[in-house]
Amino acid sequence: MTTSPPLLLASASPRRRQILSLLGLPFEVCA
Repeated sequence: MTTSPPLLLASASPRRRQILSLLGLPFEVCA
């Protein structure tokens, strides 16, 4: 299984950041 790069969020929506944090997914915000 390959490791996927961090998800890129095109918006700085706190709601989306919260969901991804709860899922434990790595992500970056590029707003």
